[in-house]
Amino acid sequence: MIAEAAYHLAEKRGFLGEHSLDDWLAAEQQVRQVISEVTVKDLTRQNEPKPQAKALQATESAGKVRREDPLPQSKRGQATRESEEKLGANMADRK
Repeated sequence: MIAEAAYHLAEKRGFLGEHSLDDWLAAEQQVRQVISEVTVKDLTRQNEPKPQAKALQATESAGKVRREDPLPQSKRGQATRESEEKLGANMADRK
């Protein structure tokens, strides 16, 4: 990587002069900068929850939220029977 970067720097100068050491040192600095930027981005990305993990967290937290049931247990059967009777009456009316 460094050799390629140093070559491109020398090429930009037209390969003039005795600056190969300067080109090499500048190339090292450029490569180190790129590597550190990539490393920081990777570390930042690793600390972020993945989309699947976010969905799982949301599901888990939703499960912890207790929702009030609109009908107490004792009246559920009664409400179901009443609904079925009304539905049956409605169907009979249609015939």
